[in-house]
Order: sequence, then C-alpha cells, then structure tokens
Amino acid sequence: MMRDPEQTIGNLIDRRNTSFVGSVDEDGYPEVKAMLPPRKREGIRTFYFTSNTSSMRAAHYRAHPQACIYFVDRRFFRGVMLKGTMEVLEDAWAKELIWLDGDETYYPLG
Repeated sequence: MMRDPEQTIGNLIDRRNTSFVGSVDEDGYPEVKAMLPPRKREGIRTFYFTSNTSSMRAAHYRAHPQACIYFVDRRFFRGVMLKGTMEVLEDAWAKELIWLDGDETYYPLG
C-alpha cells in the first residue's frame, strides 16, 4: 500500500512526457490517443489538456463526457489510470488559466 497515493501518483504523472487519453466515439466504442502531458493539474483529480476546438476528441467529449487518462512509467512497467468526465472549456478564464491564446480547447478531467 502506498504511504501517500496523491504524492506517488502525482510524481509519476509529472515525470511523463506522454499521456494516453480515452474517449467514447459516436458509436459508443472506446478510443485512446497519445497526447502531450497535461498543461496543468490540480492534485490528481483535475487535469487540463489542450487541443483544437475542431478536433475529433473535443467532439467525443461534447457528446460523451466519460473519459480516462493513463500515465505509464515504462522503466518500472507501472502506471495509473484515472477515470472521470471531460468538459470542453473555451472560456476566456480557462485560456488565462493555462496562459495560452488562440484556438485552443481545454479538457479538465475531474
């Protein structure tokens, strides 16, 4: 058993340069995509990812918010999968939170 799961999981996440993000397609099938790490995270319950607002993934989350993210440590062959819901954010406050501009979409998994 982990002494401090939030710290252990957070450390694993922070050391990864790839995230795997799962969504549900229009036919109800799961899809997984490799993405850059989250732009921002709040503990291990809220993560902010970015993508174009016209992306297929954004369309999936608008239709079916159920999602998962997976982070893997290949060296020790261990990982963590977190499940929750994605919300597509396009508000100015979300863009300021991530300090980006342009046509970006923000996916918090919480």
